[in-house]
Amino acid sequence: MHWAVQEECVRLLIKNGANIKMRTFSCATPLYIACGEGNAKLADYLIQQGANVNEQVGQDDKTTPMMLASMYNYLQVVEVFLKYEGDMEIKDEEGKIALFHAAKTDSKEIIKLLLKKGAKKTIVSKSGKKLTDILNGDQNNNNMDFEGA
Repeated sequence: MHWAVQEECVRLLIKNGANIKMRTFSCATPLYIACGEGNAKLADYLIQQGANVNEQVGQDDKTTPMMLASMYNYLQVVEVFLKYEGDMEIKDEEGKIALFHAAKTDSKEIIKLLLKKGAKKTIVSKSGKKLTDILNGDQNNNNMDFEGA
C-alpha cells in the first residue's frame, strides 16, 4: 500500500481492508509518503479515512507529515493539514517545528501561511538555532526579511 500513492489504488486498498496506519521499515505511513510526493488530494483522503494528521514519523527524526510538506514546499499539502487543524508547533527530534523546515528550504509561501496562521516565530531548536538565523542569513535565504515574512 505504501508505494501505491495513486489515489484510486489507495481507495481500492482501503475499501478492501488495508491498514492506513501501517508503516514501512523506516516508519513512514501512507500519509507521510503522500506528503513527500506532494499529493494534497491523497493526503486529504487519508486524513478523512482516519490517518493521524499530527503523527510523528521516522526512526530518528520524528518529523510530521506537515514538516515534510513544508520542507518540500508543497503548499497545497500544508493547506490540507491546516484545514484539519494540524499542529504547527510539534517539534521534531532537533526541536524544530514546520516553520523551521519551511525556512530551511526557502519555502516562502509556506512561511507566510504558517506565520499568518499563528506559528511561533520565537522557537529555538535544541542546537540553539533561532528561526531568524535561518531566515536572515543561513543557507540561501539571504533575501528573505524575517519581519516581512
